[in-house]
Amino acid sequence: MSDVDDFLLDDFKDRELEILGLMADGLTNAAIGEKLFITKETVRWYNKQIYSKLGTSRRTQAIAKAQRLGLIGGAETAVSATTPQPHNLPTLATPFMGRDKEIKRITTILSQPNTPLLTVLAPGGMGKTRLAIETGHQLLETYPDGVYLFELAPLNHANNIITVALQALGINAKGTDDQKQQLFDACRDKKRLLIFDNFEHILDGADLVDGLTKAAPTCRILVTSRERLNLYGETVLELKGLKENGPQLFEAVAKTFKTTFVLNKQDIVHVQQIVNLVGGMPLGIILAAAWVDSLDVDEIADEIQQDLDILSTNMRNIPERQQSIRTVLSASWEKLSRQEQTACMKLAIFRGGFRRKAAKAVANANIRLLQSLQHKSFVQQVAERRYDLHPLVQQFAFEKLEDSGQLREAKAAHLAYFETYVTDALIALDHGDYLYPLRDVDLEKENVAAALDWGLGQQDRMRETAVNLTAAMSDYWYSRSDFNEGILYCSRALNRLPRSPVWAKLIRRKNYFLLQLGEFEEAAELAEQLFDFAEMQEDVKLKLSAYATVTSSLLDINDYDKTVELANQYWELSQSVAHSEHMFLALNRLGSAHRFLGNNEKAIDIAWKAVNITRQQENDALLASATYNLGITLMEFGQLDQVAQLFEESLALKRLIGERAGIVRRLFMLGQISSLANKFEEAETYLLEADQIIEDLNAPKRTMEFYFFGWAFHYEMKSDWAQAIRYTKDALHIATKFNYTNAQLGHNLMLARVYAKAGLPQQAKIYLERGATQSLAPDMLAHFHTHCLLAFSRYWLTIRDLTKCAITFIYFGESYKGHLYLKHEVEQIRSGLDTHFSAAELKALKASLPDRDPQEVIGQQLAELQDHK
Repeated sequence: MSDVDDFLLDDFKDRELEILGLMADGLTNAAIGEKLFITKETVRWYNKQIYSKLGTSRRTQAIAKAQRLGLIGGAETAVSATTPQPHNLPTLATPFMGRDKEIKRITTILSQPNTPLLTVLAPGGMGKTRLAIETGHQLLETYPDGVYLFELAPLNHANNIITVALQALGINAKGTDDQKQQLFDACRDKKRLLIFDNFEHILDGADLVDGLTKAAPTCRILVTSRERLNLYGETVLELKGLKENGPQLFEAVAKTFKTTFVLNKQDIVHVQQIVNLVGGMPLGIILAAAWVDSLDVDEIADEIQQDLDILSTNMRNIPERQQSIRTVLSASWEKLSRQEQTACMKLAIFRGGFRRKAAKAVANANIRLLQSLQHKSFVQQVAERRYDLHPLVQQFAFEKLEDSGQLREAKAAHLAYFETYVTDALIALDHGDYLYPLRDVDLEKENVAAALDWGLGQQDRMRETAVNLTAAMSDYWYSRSDFNEGILYCSRALNRLPRSPVWAKLIRRKNYFLLQLGEFEEAAELAEQLFDFAEMQEDVKLKLSAYATVTSSLLDINDYDKTVELANQYWELSQSVAHSEHMFLALNRLGSAHRFLGNNEKAIDIAWKAVNITRQQENDALLASATYNLGITLMEFGQLDQVAQLFEESLALKRLIGERAGIVRRLFMLGQISSLANKFEEAETYLLEADQIIEDLNAPKRTMEFYFFGWAFHYEMKSDWAQAIRYTKDALHIATKFNYTNAQLGHNLMLARVYAKAGLPQQAKIYLERGATQSLAPDMLAHFHTHCLLAFSRYWLTIRDLTKCAITFIYFGESYKGHLYLKHEVEQIRSGLDTHFSAAELKALKASLPDRDPQEVIGQQLAELQDHK
């Protein structure tokens, strides 16, 4: 080591050397921080010090130089820092960013003893040349005999490759016959990196590369190409777009065209859209950024979607072949066979990728044709058994499809394929198998949407196919809680659709989606239409579906007596044909109605019966609902022993199915139980998981109302009144906006209760008066009378009117069925009364009170509340 190196080593701190070593081991900043017990930001600060002392700007450069200097291991092949390394690499002014992983991957591959040839494969404009040059610069010290770039783009014949190579190496050609041998001899026993750039148009020269790997085994060859050389022993690295660093490249280029350009928060969304539209292609990003002096970034994004020609320039220092994306793609397109062009055009129909089977059905592209298109950078294998086209390739190929006159044929094949695919995939739902069918359809959501958007706009048999696909997908939207999408496509499919079994299924699904979004009136109208239609048919299955739909709607509009009447008819019909799913649904509706009517014993018996039926059928979806309903029923009537276990079982089943709205509801019920038991950390584990799901879920308003109530209840149990009030008001806002009358009443009473606990009786009085008024509405459930009397008890206790509190609490006790979510409040009020009244006094007070209907008591309480100052 030289004196300079010794000085450099002395200048490094132990921690910096330690971090350098961990860098060389491939650890990320976060992993280094975790290993050394320091923050990721501290690691970054050390990195800056290390780069400064080494005179480098990148991690890979720092590692290579540190190894060469002996600061860390791995410098066996290094040469002295004072020895200039031979090369012919240009220094490029354009920014380079975001390819650290690729450079590391290339370096690793080329360091292997049995990988002399690596081809970086990608469409034109992906930055293959820029990556190869940057890699060459970083590997200069690894190859003592030099790094040489052979520029092949100007060549028109493979025979000229040798001449270009010899000139780059500085060797005078001796004659035509032995030039190949001259090249082989010049590279034999040398440790060189040879970069053959832009090989795709002279693939006949692949034999020369093959011969060179055998004649000079200590050399390494890096090829950039739009098409692989197809040599045995060739390693291929498919280069993808810049995903993470695309916006930074856009900003850097944009500033060269408009010095005042600043990438602000408002524009970042549009810039990311541009990056996505060009598939992260660096050339596409550069050509798009060149427009910032004339267009806003949102306008650039719009133009790209309209026409590829926006991605072009007349800048003199950009090669003519790269001055437009269309030129880049056309050069590759012309090298495809007619069969490959036809297949690629039709593959452009797909959205979000495709499987081999779909490619064969829609584009007649078998595995060999797909492989050929992949080797020519038109198709990418994005995951196991899935392929896709680069976005710009797709846009280009789709234009070709439109011009070819084959667009309708391709779209029809695409629609027909996915109608069959989805129908076959979701048949398993009828047998209770949810996991894999739903995952299969998850992958094809974009394709299905594209097929429906086109098919539902047709006027012939294609529309009929699209309607059938909508009916099949309605099961998916139901299971995945995609209610808005379900309403959108069901509405479009139902337009001008005559009444039929398919019409009935779409009506039933749309009814359900509307109920979940709180659109009760429209849902009820659909239920009546379906019920009237079914009454005129002899189809028992249709009648069962109509019963299921109408009883669900009746529950949501609080018509529980009518629900009981029709649910009993529903039960008898489902029993007569032994249809297990409808037997469960009939019991579900019947049990829910009795629960709301306060018939606790009957509700519990029915809920147990429903669970037993579904356990025998081994249907995960039905069992998830049955166990949940039983848990709700037992919880509401004071039987907690099995509730948590039932909710856990139901949650596990919903996780298996993937029905996110159902998962959220079960998480909040488990959170409520944990809060009741003062297990607040456990409760927050459930609630926070629900938070994460809701962030990704376009949650229906009923789920959001449930979400806010769950957090409100949790904070009430923790005595965090401010947060409890905040979340209850959020829940009340949704309930009021969408006219959930029962929920409005419950949230008003909860606010009255929490404000009273917080020592704010004036605010409590406002919400108590609203809730009491609502509870006096005709046919209001006894369930809510109980809540209202308890809220009055809390209010009188807070203002220290203990006699009124005792009287109200006594009347409350007459109607209290042991609701577990009221248990905590009941115990607190009872404790407050016990400090002022003896058991005998309370007993005497109770005996002196006349028998009264709960509504009568609430009316009197409300009058006294309004008179109270």
